[in-house]
Amino acid sequence: MLPQWPCPILVFCIISACSSVPDGTSPPSDRPLDLTTDGTCFAQAAPQQATRVVTRQVEVIPAVTGPDGTITTPPVFRNETGPISEQVAPGARFAVLCPDELTPERIATLQRALKARLAYDGAITGVYDSETSRAVQAFQAPLGIDSAELARSLAQRLGLVPFGNEATNAFVR
Repeated sequence: MLPQWPCPILVFCIISACSSVPDGTSPPSDRPLDLTTDGTCFAQAAPQQATRVVTRQVEVIPAVTGPDGTITTPPVFRNETGPISEQVAPGARFAVLCPDELTPERIATLQRALKARLAYDGAITGVYDSETSRAVQAFQAPLGIDSAELARSLAQRLGLVPFGNEATNAFVR
């Protein structure tokens, strides 16, 4: 007779083996893609931020008031200086490759293209993993696209997709 404890483990293993696991070929994105009626996908880049240094007074010791409401001991303040980041503009909306266009072969070609430009040092896997996402974001950031989503214009420059409708390559602010 079998002991009671292997049964839950066995059931867990069977359920785990039957569950679907994503193949990892689509880019990780915290921003949803917009699909237009003509089949073009768009993504939104991170908003533009500005950082400034501000000094503000912080009350350290509150004022002490007497029974008649007069201040007997004034409050004590100190100055605090620190950076504050503010959103100054929304992120640019730009054309990207749609998920069905990001095949493992095209992702492997992307990885090779980035590796040839010394922007990617990972393995050529054909999987749009976090290492590939970071490389894409770092490579296209100087072009004004702060996103891990592969911009269609960059994919065209790298030779991953043919040049087509130039209207889909423009930034929409």
